[in-house]
Amino acid sequence: MNLDDASKLLLNIVGMRVELHTTKTQSYLRWLVGDAVVAWQRPLSKKDVAATGVAGDVIAVHVADIGEKAAWMIAAPATCFDSPHFSGYPAVLINLTTADPQVLFEIADATAERARV
Repeated sequence: MNLDDASKLLLNIVGMRVELHTTKTQSYLRWLVGDAVVAWQRPLSKKDVAATGVAGDVIAVHVADIGEKAAWMIAAPATCFDSPHFSGYPAVLINLTTADPQVLFEIADATAERARV
């Protein structure tokens, strides 16, 4: 799966929209429900690439808590991973090169559902 495929998949979630977010140093895609950011494009730093071995397109998806993050990383290790930068933060990283589209959809849909409440 590539970034375009992932975006099309995420846009099938009720209420999801995509926007290009620009800061002073970079621009990246992020997917929102209302004002809540559900997922965002996450280029990895050289340090994170060295630590994880992942070098392709990555999306970060918010999850409810660290327990949910750990559960997804155990249940779908080819799709979900963590990096030193995200350690302790309630978001799971999705390796789009090896991702199961259904896993990405399920994680993002659960987050979107919480945002719609």
